[in-house]
Amino acid sequence: MSLLDRLQHDVTRVRPARLTDRRGDRVDDWTFATRTALAPAWVQQSSSTESRDERLVTVTRWTLYCRDLTLVARDRIEWDGRVFEVDGAPNALDGSPGIAHVEASLVLLEA
Repeated sequence: MSLLDRLQHDVTRVRPARLTDRRGDRVDDWTFATRTALAPAWVQQSSSTESRDERLVTVTRWTLYCRDLTLVARDRIEWDGRVFEVDGAPNALDGSPGIAHVEASLVLLEA
């Protein structure tokens, strides 16, 4: 079974609205975020660590596989009742011909 055959998860991309604050800076506004279904997609866990500094926090890293070429670093991903942050720029992987799929690193922070 190829990776493209496994893209079977119902995933939603959440993109914040971009507003200008009182100082003229562009800021993300999650109140007016847009939600777009990404199909087909696949999400899988890649690692998990704990931070025991001031408070116990579990940081879990995941990888998203999809075909959405418009995915960007400021997006969030909703899947399986969780909200993930896209960590860094997504990577479009070449296929034959064109783009095969996009891989994005996701982070889930849990206190």
